[in-house]
Amino acid sequence: MESSRGSLLVLTDSSIKIKWDPVEDYEGLPVTSYQLYIDDGAGTFNPAIIHTNINILEYEFTNLNDQAEYQFYVEAGNDIGYG
Repeated sequence: MESSRGSLLVLTDSSIKIKWDPVEDYEGLPVTSYQLYIDDGAGTFNPAIIHTNINILEYEFTNLNDQAEYQFYVEAGNDIGYG
């Protein structure tokens, strides 16, 4: 699997926009989507969205609590799964 790095683009009191580098393949097959995960400080990452347009490599999370500490990660996927 090819690794990808992400970055923070825009941060406000109630939103954050993240961006990630493209991944060409997962388990030898072309990437067809990205799964975005969010942890709102509870210590558990939950799936937030499946991003099926692989040409768009950013997403804005909105309606966030400015008192919470969030963590995010992105996995590339296809018919085999995500990783």
